[in-house]
Amino acid sequence: MTRTSEPTAPSHPTDPLACVLEAVRTARPRVVGVDGRSGAGKTGFAARLGAALAAPVLAVEDLYRGWDGLAGAVEELSPLLRRWRAGVPARFRRWDWAAGCDGAEVTVAPAPLLVVEGVGCSAADGVDLLVWLELDAPTRKARALARDGDTFAPFWDRWAAQEDALFSAHPVERGGVVVQDGRAVLVRDIGQQLQVGRPEGSPGPG
Repeated sequence: MTRTSEPTAPSHPTDPLACVLEAVRTARPRVVGVDGRSGAGKTGFAARLGAALAAPVLAVEDLYRGWDGLAGAVEELSPLLRRWRAGVPARFRRWDWAAGCDGAEVTVAPAPLLVVEGVGCSAADGVDLLVWLELDAPTRKARALARDGDTFAPFWDRWAAQEDALFSAHPVERGGVVVQDGRAVLVRDIGQQLQVGRPEGSPGPG
């Protein structure tokens, strides 16, 4: 882990996406992770980031094997990223949430840069630059349930408990850009981690 530097003011205090793009230009990562708890807006942010970088986006939600699949998905993600970084296409079966079983095969071809988004990607090996989306729990829950309605409601507490366990075992403590109320307020080691708090809607538990 790189030593954390003293905090400085970000170059784009009102634009988290611009902060991340600046960090990518500075750090030149191979894999950018977009993590945060459910309902924080990872999918929407990662889609904009992937488009801005012309990079493919791998959704960790596709690796969850149902509502108890968070830890298993993190274990599966690490070898996938190792293969991808070695120049080998990363292949896996996307979880079919409606059918409750493995679905179509997904192939992530080698590329100069990859964006990985979803709860738990920060705990996987192979993420060079982390974007952490922070949002208060009541707002996250309201957004997630408004998005997914009755599908997610019975599982919210069950999924949150898995998030608690994962982030207790793999705390996100490295420096980065911290954003409060949609504004980047400080920067530590911009080449190591960014923390972004700009809510966006996204489907699924991730």
